[in-house]
Amino acid sequence: VLSGFTFFTATMFAGAGVGASFDFTSVIIIAVIGFALLGAYAVAIGIISQKTVLTSVMLARYSFGDQGSKIADFILGATQLGWYAWGTAIIAKTLVAMTPLSDAWLYPLMVVFGFAFMVSAYVGYKGLNILSKVAVPLMFIFLIVTLFASFGEAGNQGGIFAIVPKDPNMSMQVAITMAFGTFASGATQVSNFTRFAKSPRDVVIAVAVAFLIVNALMFVTGAVGGVVYGKADVVDVMVIQGFTTLALAMLILNIWTTQDNTIYNFAVSGCNFFRTENRKMVTLVSASVAIVAALMAADEFLFGYLILLGTFIPPVGGVLLADFVARKGEYAPVASAKNPVLNYAGIIAYVAGSAVAYNVGFIPPIVGIAVAFVVYVVLYKVLNK
Repeated sequence: VLSGFTFFTATMFAGAGVGASFDFTSVIIIAVIGFALLGAYAVAIGIISQKTVLTSVMLARYSFGDQGSKIADFILGATQLGWYAWGTAIIAKTLVAMTPLSDAWLYPLMVVFGFAFMVSAYVGYKGLNILSKVAVPLMFIFLIVTLFASFGEAGNQGGIFAIVPKDPNMSMQVAITMAFGTFASGATQVSNFTRFAKSPRDVVIAVAVAFLIVNALMFVTGAVGGVVYGKADVVDVMVIQGFTTLALAMLILNIWTTQDNTIYNFAVSGCNFFRTENRKMVTLVSASVAIVAALMAADEFLFGYLILLGTFIPPVGGVLLADFVARKGEYAPVASAKNPVLNYAGIIAYVAGSAVAYNVGFIPPIVGIAVAFVVYVVLYKVLNK
């Protein structure tokens, strides 16, 4: 399920953007650093959820307060809604570009796919699981096929390491932030899935494969496609390579396995925000809102969006991690927990982490997590005294 989540076209777009600014050796370094940090962060969140059997937004009731948790709901939910709108717009635009369909089909396709992709999420975790078991092995094969073909084409140009970057204007810190930002929101909400894990070991293995290996592979594949063919999307690259049928299958599976996880995450946040257990209704309404955003061209703001995600979402995770450490992993049952309406330690720590991350040049996601963590631990001790 997690690998289906991280097989995402946006990661390749980010990789292509980085590939245009750095040589291939630097791309590998950026991918290793960015996704190792992301993986470590996701593992920490995942182990907490496995031990507590709580989602991130439920954990936020303790660290942000009963009503303060709605801040986390809004931040995490809005990003997932943005991603769903992005994926819905991208698949419609790509299909129109790849087939004889006219532009008149663009908006109808967004509506059709916007509702189609939410079906497995509407069913629930079992629906996500069934789809991922079929789609993930196929996507992995597609990715390896196109990656080897790309390296073969690079060999005709003197080798992938010999190709000079076309637009070397991006800093290393921004590139790492983009790598981290592609799944900063997903990593913070990995608890929605890892709460079902049987042991911390299962969490470590699943997260390492999905958030380190799959994410890095997608990022590097995008970078190679961007460098060799001047294309950001693996689907465009596969068409150039002559794999049109595979490209269509890859497109649909790639977007679908992420879209259903994304809208499932939003539904979890939405249920906590509105204090309702009607997850299916929240799923349906949120998909409708995301479709409207797709129709309004939400996909045109990807790179700036990634940098913002990498800056303002990780401090939420920093607060959740700090709360777990401060409480020594001891949480009262949600139904009987006497959480304050607002936990000022969590709110202040989040604001501090976000403010510092936004204003420093050194890898904002890590700075945001660290600052939020330290501030929360200090305030927790002071306020509890």
